[in-house]
Amino acid sequence: MIGYGCVGRTDPGRVRKNNEDAFVATRVQDTPWLLLAAIDGVGGYEGGEVAADITARTLQSYVAAHTGDTPLDLMKKAFFEANDAIRAEQALRPELESMACVASAALVDLERKYAHVVHVGDSRIYLYGPDGLRKITHDHSLVGYLEDHGDITEFQAMHHPQRNLIDRCLGDAHRENGEDGFLESGIYPIPAAGKLLLCSDGLTDLVTARQITEILTSEADTAGKADALVDAANALGGKDNITVVLLELSPEEPEPEVPAPAKKTRCGLFRWLGRRKKKD
Repeated sequence: MIGYGCVGRTDPGRVRKNNEDAFVATRVQDTPWLLLAAIDGVGGYEGGEVAADITARTLQSYVAAHTGDTPLDLMKKAFFEANDAIRAEQALRPELESMACVASAALVDLERKYAHVVHVGDSRIYLYGPDGLRKITHDHSLVGYLEDHGDITEFQAMHHPQRNLIDRCLGDAHRENGEDGFLESGIYPIPAAGKLLLCSDGLTDLVTARQITEILTSEADTAGKADALVDAANALGGKDNITVVLLELSPEEPEPEVPAPAKKTRCGLFRWLGRRKKKD
């Protein structure tokens, strides 16, 4: 199994007093899986925080209890389970009836180096590899749609008056397990030395993709890069809660060269020369 670094950070920002974000960054029992999630609460001072916490706990407990399922199906079911859990809490606490959250999550197979991604709302997942930084989720909002289709620029999207309006989230309505069109999902290979970034819009409403790339390609370790992303958003105003989960895979060690075939010498001895590459 390839080496990796994985760090999660969440910060209330510079404006809000409470933090309605949550994250997950944990190994799943004795499996080669990592469960990662960035979750952003919706629905007021307390409600969003409660919904995000319910989702984080539900994703972890459901995935841990159903490791026999295929990873992508497992993640989809976990999201519907989280939706049900939020709805159940709303019924018990009417004052929180408007609480909800958006979430981006990945179940990463460290042996096969695949990310099984499920997403709803306007949190995001980025994949960094040889071709640079790529956003692999779509914001479920009008502004996100316009940006993804090239109708507005990243700068225009970041400053659009409707940038925080979303068209779906966990807890907004009863959802049948497996309901079509609600969740976005996919399976993505992570290259050697690749990076997976999950984040709330508290980062991406302020920090551009270019700035994110500069931080991800810096000489800092994984924890330092995660801290730098949060610091960058705060330096630009910290208008919202900021959450990042960063996974970095180690470079693959090169295969040792196969020794040259043995050659017979005149004295009847065999000798060969083999070389082994140094680690990067």
